[in-house]
Amino acid sequence: MHTIRHGLLLAALLGTLVPATALARAIGPTAATVPQAIDVRVDPRVELAAVMARLAGFEEYQGRGIEAYDRAVDAHFAPYRDHPSIAVLRTLREQRRIAYNAVVEAGLAGTPDDWSPVVPLSPRPDGLDPRWDAASLRTFLQAARRFERDTGARAFFASQRAVHAEAEARIRANLGQRLDLGWYLRQLPPQSIRHFVIVPGLLDGLNSYAVRMGDTVYVVLGTPTVRAGEAIEYPADAQLALLVHEFHHVYLNPWVDARMDVLGAPAQRLFDVVAPTMRGLAYGEPSILLYESLVRANTLRYLRHHGEDAVLRRTTAEDQGKGFPWTPALADLLDAADAAGQPRFGADTAAAVAALLDDWAADNGARIAAEQQRLADEQARLLAQGPQLAALLPAEGSRPAAGDSVLELHFDRPMDGRIAIFGDVPPVTGKPAWDAAKQVLRIPVRLEAGARYRLLLNGEQDGGFASQAGEKLAPRTWTFAVAD
Repeated sequence: MHTIRHGLLLAALLGTLVPATALARAIGPTAATVPQAIDVRVDPRVELAAVMARLAGFEEYQGRGIEAYDRAVDAHFAPYRDHPSIAVLRTLREQRRIAYNAVVEAGLAGTPDDWSPVVPLSPRPDGLDPRWDAASLRTFLQAARRFERDTGARAFFASQRAVHAEAEARIRANLGQRLDLGWYLRQLPPQSIRHFVIVPGLLDGLNSYAVRMGDTVYVVLGTPTVRAGEAIEYPADAQLALLVHEFHHVYLNPWVDARMDVLGAPAQRLFDVVAPTMRGLAYGEPSILLYESLVRANTLRYLRHHGEDAVLRRTTAEDQGKGFPWTPALADLLDAADAAGQPRFGADTAAAVAALLDDWAADNGARIAAEQQRLADEQARLLAQGPQLAALLPAEGSRPAAGDSVLELHFDRPMDGRIAIFGDVPPVTGKPAWDAAKQVLRIPVRLEAGARYRLLLNGEQDGGFASQAGEKLAPRTWTFAVAD
């Protein structure tokens, strides 16, 4: 964390998914099987695919990232909103539900020189999302080639090289030796992966994706909001959790696919219990629930094994908040199998995972309901400790008007004057000020039309909001969306 403008502590807490590293510890069977380094580079193919999705109106590609870069992209490409290639992409979305990761995958599936396919297209594009077939991918690649040629995209992205280099440098500096690629070889089903590339997705909003092309894995990492004039920053702990998560997908998704005869039925039973929550996360199939469950559980295992306790606590809380309360139990199961010397992800593992899923689905999810109630009771107990917030303005869940406004925090007792607000904070337009009693904090801000703000008050570290008696405010979130 760092202090930015007027004493507010800001950081982008990025859900599931941001960037990482240059070197990793090479631990594994042989030096030839473990990549010695991770490449970090902005990929113009990913940027171009994201531009096309933005112009086509894909809502998941409308999130803002680096403000100056976004403005340059808008200025250059806005005149091409009605280009025939954009119409092609809109049709692909209507006919084949192309969205989210499928856009990024298609960008990486074309060669950098002429957008010819880099993967076999028959019987279907190798390794890509099943929404793509040979004809649709070929159509996209041809459209991308036309769009790149007609818009002068190569020259534009070359002109933005300084921005790209700043993002790459920050990513390389953040994690250093914290990412251990050898762990994947020791703990997960074997895969013939030799190259790891981290791609800052500067136009992808906060969404991140893992893509495998042959023996190369790309992790395209979302970018937090960076205001004009600010240095490009990424939260290192969030990057670590996200990278660990995304790298797991390329190892575990194929294992799940190969074990659907054992895992499919219990996954369907569990999905039936939690379907509204999963669909709200765009996890609309039991297979995706399986992917996410295995990946999230093994992310917890990685963080446990590497002593990343603070990241582990936040990641566990995130899993629970997103509707995956069973991931700690699944991580325990996999750790127990490892301690017992069982084969890595063999038939016994699949059977044990299936039994665990059935247990959580039993009695219409009674165990899930009990765990959710336990977590709610624990959260209520924590929030009841220390200073209390009498009011927040804008109110939680409200839809204030866009424009100049004031964030107000009303406390039930005098505070000591320290401030700790993390998350997606609106642009601050003036100095935060306390009233004479030190019970009301006012922060001048500018609310952006259509923006959704999720703020975290206080964190696990020392410091931040506390009463004059030294009682710390229990961490809590504050969310609201601005009217369009």
